[in-house]
Formats: sequence, C-alpha cells, structure tokens
Amino acid sequence: MTYAPKDDELLLHVDDQEAGVIALAEFLEKLHARWQPHPGQIPLGWALFYGGFKDIFACCGRNYGKTEFIAYASTRYANERPKSENYIFGPLAKQVREILWASKRIQEMSPAEFVQATNTTEMRVTFNNDAFIKLDGSDNVDAYRGIKPKGLSVYDEFKDMRKEFIDAYDPNRAAFDSPAVYIGTPPEFHNHFVDTMEIAKRNHGKTWYFLRAPSSTNPHISQRWLDAKRIELIEAGDEETWLREYEAIYVKGGKRHIFPQFLKYKPRPLQEILPIDIHKWQLVLHFDPATTSTFGVLFSLHNPYSKRLILVDEIYESEMAKMTTGQIWAQVDPIIAKWLKLGVRTDWLTYGYDEAAAWFRNETSEKKPGVFMSPTNKAHFGIKAGISMVRDIFRLKMIEVADHLKHTISEMENYIKDEKGNVPKENDHQINNLQYTLQLLGYKFEEEPEIIEPEHVAKPRYYSYESELEIENHMAEIGEF
Repeated sequence: MTYAPKDDELLLHVDDQEAGVIALAEFLEKLHARWQPHPGQIPLGWALFYGGFKDIFACCGRNYGKTEFIAYASTRYANERPKSENYIFGPLAKQVREILWASKRIQEMSPAEFVQATNTTEMRVTFNNDAFIKLDGSDNVDAYRGIKPKGLSVYDEFKDMRKEFIDAYDPNRAAFDSPAVYIGTPPEFHNHFVDTMEIAKRNHGKTWYFLRAPSSTNPHISQRWLDAKRIELIEAGDEETWLREYEAIYVKGGKRHIFPQFLKYKPRPLQEILPIDIHKWQLVLHFDPATTSTFGVLFSLHNPYSKRLILVDEIYESEMAKMTTGQIWAQVDPIIAKWLKLGVRTDWLTYGYDEAAAWFRNETSEKKPGVFMSPTNKAHFGIKAGISMVRDIFRLKMIEVADHLKHTISEMENYIKDEKGNVPKENDHQINNLQYTLQLLGYKFEEEPEIIEPEHVAKPRYYSYESELEIENHMAEIGEF
C-alpha cells in the first residue's frame, strides 16, 4: 500500500520549504551587505551556484581577489546546504593558517548570527545549520585519504599543492558528486596545474568551467598602476613575469628556461619533415641506459652533407623489468628495420652510449657482435658545451623534431634551472641523448675566422708592362739579377 500524506502534512512541508527559502534569502542579503563579488568574480559564482558545474578552474592574476572569493564561495555554499562538509586546502597548513585563518577572512565572512562555533586548533567554522568549513594544507596527505566530502572543496594556490595529496583526495569527491574549485596563479614551469588547466580548457562548458582572470578584471586595481608595472617588467626584460603574474597566462619555461630556442620551435608531423633524399641520410642511435629510473633511446636521421638532424623516434622505458639489454634491443631492432626499409644508408648505422654504462656495451657486444658502440666523452665535453650545442642547432634551424616524440618534447619544454640557478639532473634522458649525438657526430657551430693575407705580402693577380719594368729595375739595383 502506498502512503499518501495528509493535507496538513503537505502544508507543513510547504511551510518548511518556504521558511528555508526565506532564511536563505535573509542570509544572502546580510552576506552581500558585508561583501559582494566584483564583476570579474561573478562568472565563477555563476558556475558554482547556478551553472551546475562540479569542476571549476580559475587561472588568476595577482590581486584578482581569489582569497576573498574563496571565503565567500565556501561560506555561501555551506549556508545553502545544511550539514555539508566544506574544505579549503592550500599548499601548507601553516600557510593557510596565516593567509585565511589569522586574517579572519573565513571567520568574519559570514554574519555572526549564522555562526554556531569556531575552532582555532582545527581551523573549522561551524554554522547554525550544522554545515562546516575546515581549512588545511596539502602537506597533511594521510589525514584525507578516506575523507569523502559532502560539500565544496577548494584548492587554493593549486600550482604549489602537493600532487600526491590531489591524487589521494580528489577521487573521493565522486562518492557524493561534490564540486571543487581549482584556483591560483600559473606556475613558472610545467606541473599538475598546467595538466589540469588543459583538461579544463578542452572540456569548458561541458564537464568543466574554465576562467582566465587577469588582474585587470578586478575593478578595484588601478589601471594606471598595472600599466606602469607592465612597462617596468618589459623594460627589465621580464615580460614572462608580466604575462604569468598579471595576465594569468602560462608561459612555457619562463626566464629560467635552459632552451628558450626550443620554445619558439614547433614540432611537426613526421611525414612533413621526412627527407625526400632519405638514401643520403644515416640513422643514429644514442642510448642513455638505466636500471632503476628511465632508459632512453633517441633515434635521429643525420645528413653528413648538409649537417641537418631530424629526431624521428624514441624509447622511454620506465618499467624496471623491461630495462634489460635484451628487452631494450627487442624494442630497438624493429625501429631500425623500419628505417632501413624506408631507405636510409645501411652502411652508416651509428650507435652511441653513455660511457658510465659500460655494462650495457658489454652485454650488447655479447648479444649483437656486429654492433660497434661509441662511448661519450663527458669529461671533455662538459655540461655547458652540451647546452650550448643544443641551443645553437635550434637557433640555426638545423634540426627538426617529429611531434610524436612526446617524452623528448616534454623534457625540452620543461628543462629549467632551479631557484639557485643550477641545471637539473633529472628528467633529461633524451636531452642527454641529443647532446651526445651532437658530440658523436662532431657538430661545431663556431664561426671560422676569415683568413686575410697581410697587404705587404699580397701578390697582384697580374702586372702591367710598366710595372714589370719597375720591378726589374728595382731588383737590378739591389743585386738580385
């Protein structure tokens, strides 16, 4: 039997709904009397409260007002949804406490009469409807592995948050289909911020909402000040900082990038860069062996006449079980066969390897007796020489890179100096292979000085009859005849 509610029960339910709407309207009126989003923040509010989006990404410039918006959005979401569990995460708990809690932006965003309690130790605000907002840092990974939030999650300064925290916590939102706001300024180098941003851009208006919010979208920031800051940074040769920090545009590499020449280069499909005269090209392989990290192999086509180089294939093996000599050659041989079939010089196959991996050369000699491998000469070559050669070959446009070499391209794009100005010693397997390939092939990019013969020994191309008489008379005078 189906239960049918009585008329007075229906009226009571309607009355409860009406009371809830009235209470919410009263809360919003008082909330907006204290703080209102500026025009540049309204799209984010629409996406969260009216658009129905569960994943919202905001790439913001400085002084956009993201901290205030975070406090507003979390406070409003908590009060609109009784018993909801809302979290704001930053890179470090200490940092969150200083920026959001010590400043009382969270505690004082809501009108006081709607707040039930605050807990400074936990950085938690509880409201009259039993919803709460809790603050914490991504350095507290283990505490949130099992948390399944029933409310809004905000990732503040997303670029600096620990990726392992995102990987552990973010999937838990699926339990209650709870929303998240990813917000922050673009990073100086490629990391999880860029990857997530690209996903948001591709799916904008579908499953994601993406917003780029330059500093200028905040009407409370002086345009005159922004114009002056832009001129100041550009004149100082630091346009990257202006674009990243104020225009909210991710700039690959930035001023610490080691190969800025590569950033101006666009890899192309192999069929576009494949040489017509392939029979004049040699196939060069360089190995960067490893047993625990990544075993990299770079395949290049080299024209010894024009000195041009084309990077055409790669192996990037990170599974330890597949890093044995036999299994690496099992991947290499089909690629060699493919290029031989396409017509490269069969007598010009060239192999190089990192001299530190003599074990790989020895095992290769046993398994493939006909393969001669040339070792690197890192002690003589040096880091600076390798970097300079890579820069030069791109600067002189003597190289092409096939766009399917994803790992090689990624290494080149993200090769930047650390904060102390040091060259990184990781994620450079294919970069090393390229440097040693150039060394192996004897590339030199220095301009040879022009030899000019001194004027006093310069010989004329011909003599006039009068000149010959003068020379003969002179020689007779000095006794040469």
